[in-house]
Amino acid sequence: MPYSLEAEQSVLGAILINPRAVLEAVNLLRASDFYLPQNAAIFEAIYELFSAGDVVDSVTISDRLRHRGEYDAERTPAYLLYLAEFTPSSANTERYARIVYEKSMLRAMIGVSQKIAELCYAEREEYLLLMDAAEQMIYELGSGRRLGELRPVAEVVDEAYARIVDLYNNKGDLGGLPSGFGSLDRMIGGLNRSDLILIAARPGIGKTSLALNMASHVALKERRPVAIFSLEMSGEQLVNRMISAHAKVDSFRLRTGRINPEDWPRLTESVSILGDAPIKIDDNAGITVQEIKAKLRREREVGLVIIDYLQLMRSGIRSENRVQEVAEISRSLKIMARELNIPVVALSQLNRSPESRKDKRPMLSDLRESGSIEQDADIVLFLYRDEDSEDPGERNIVKCVVAKNRHGATDTIDFLWQGEFTRFTAIEPEAVHHGPA
Repeated sequence: MPYSLEAEQSVLGAILINPRAVLEAVNLLRASDFYLPQNAAIFEAIYELFSAGDVVDSVTISDRLRHRGEYDAERTPAYLLYLAEFTPSSANTERYARIVYEKSMLRAMIGVSQKIAELCYAEREEYLLLMDAAEQMIYELGSGRRLGELRPVAEVVDEAYARIVDLYNNKGDLGGLPSGFGSLDRMIGGLNRSDLILIAARPGIGKTSLALNMASHVALKERRPVAIFSLEMSGEQLVNRMISAHAKVDSFRLRTGRINPEDWPRLTESVSILGDAPIKIDDNAGITVQEIKAKLRREREVGLVIIDYLQLMRSGIRSENRVQEVAEISRSLKIMARELNIPVVALSQLNRSPESRKDKRPMLSDLRESGSIEQDADIVLFLYRDEDSEDPGERNIVKCVVAKNRHGATDTIDFLWQGEFTRFTAIEPEAVHHGPA
């Protein structure tokens, strides 16, 4: 197996002769990166001392090893002394640590290759699932994640605390990416990493337009890359909607070429702006979750994923019925959001139940082929319009029902629907008027 005894001993020796070197080592290494058990045990003791804010030297390391039952009265003191004498300087600690890490990665790649070979020889799963498993193992190696390793709570606490401090220092910032709709963002905390966000509505209410409005905001205002997977509409149709919304040019005029002279300046400007936006579109119908994951892993720093829409997807595996297949798709989307650590916005159809009720407000049970969609989603947004309202001012109001919010409260938000521009605008509470005062 690939390993470097000299590099492992040099890392430990550098820490013994200069405790400050521990910072460079723990930033890159874990005990599992050391090949020799005695070196791994010593580094684990060093890591525990460092995490506890304790002094790191031969005395405290020996004491920690005693508590762990890994101290040998004859060999341990002699080996620690040898490590300190073996290492001439701590100046190259980072280089030594990188050698140890590189050797560890080579061993991990060998291990992953063996696991993949075993899965293939066993022939117990469909090839798409095997490909997904293989890609996932390789992806985790490439992203620096440790396969099958339990993380010390100290690591997670440090990350959580750093996030709290960051939010405190930037009061008013959201926990996630702004969607472009202030009232919605304040309720759900923005589009959070690892969240599966479901936007559901009956056909023609505007769920695709809402998702595209979010995509434009994230790409243009936040400058974060967006990936759109469209199973229903072509890429050109999506872009036409985005141009219409951004330029505020009637979408019907765009489709028919009946563009007014005064629209051209806004149109050409929007085409130029959107052309430079960090947005990528895949309009391959019938794409599977496994294929989406594979494509996203090849992209760098994707900030938001949009899938339009869930019921048109295929699971890639055999299922007894369509409800079971959609349940597998929604579960896989949630797992994908967590694994890639990005927000995933998935659009979904509602069944006809709301149309037969006096109260048209959708409910979680109205999700078409629902399966476990409502369980897998972190946030569920329903869009509906009160078609029976006698108030003309209500005809362009679309209700956004936050039916599920894992991060906070649920409520209903009003959006102004500008259908000719395929554009939504959030109506802030203070902007809502109910007749003269």
